[in-house]
Amino acid sequence: LKLKTGRLIVAMYSGSGLCFCIYSDNDGASWSYSESWIEIANWGFEPSIALDSDHNLVMSIRPSGSKYAAAFAKSVDDGENWELMHTDRLTSSNNQSFLLYDDSIQAHLISHTTSNGWVRTKFRISISYDDCYTFPLTYAPFLDSKYVGYTQLIKWVDGIYLLLMEYNDTFVSINANEQLGIQLINAKEVFNNVNRT
Repeated sequence: LKLKTGRLIVAMYSGSGLCFCIYSDNDGASWSYSESWIEIANWGFEPSIALDSDHNLVMSIRPSGSKYAAAFAKSVDDGENWELMHTDRLTSSNNQSFLLYDDSIQAHLISHTTSNGWVRTKFRISISYDDCYTFPLTYAPFLDSKYVGYTQLIKWVDGIYLLLMEYNDTFVSINANEQLGIQLINAKEVFNNVNRT
């Protein structure tokens, strides 16, 4: 992620479950670590970061172990320090999710699977209008039986997103039958078919 100041931000995590970022103010010639990191039991893997409506940073964090909700953290100093926001407001299984802020609709979109355990099914795109404190709208672009694992959301143009994903029509086992796919996601279709939570 590149900030308006030119700072480069890369989300990171440790094998022990600490989430943080590294940042560079000289186009990547040298990097610094966050001063404060996020450490919570059974979370702390594969973070995704995005700007929020105030140009601060927000981080979604993959759960691990027996937890089935993503954690969220915030930085108000461009990634130097992070504070935990919550750990119980977005259902997510043991799988990476991806967080995107779209300034044109003033909302965050997050891609995530909602099955319990390691089964990567019941894929959703959830929407937040309050900088990831709540997610009142959820969109299911596929049948719940479809295997959708790791994803990335990219805004292509206003109203159109690209969903990059590992997927298959059915889930067999983790890392057993994935393919790589790109799906066009139309914002009009999303908002015409959301569920309110």
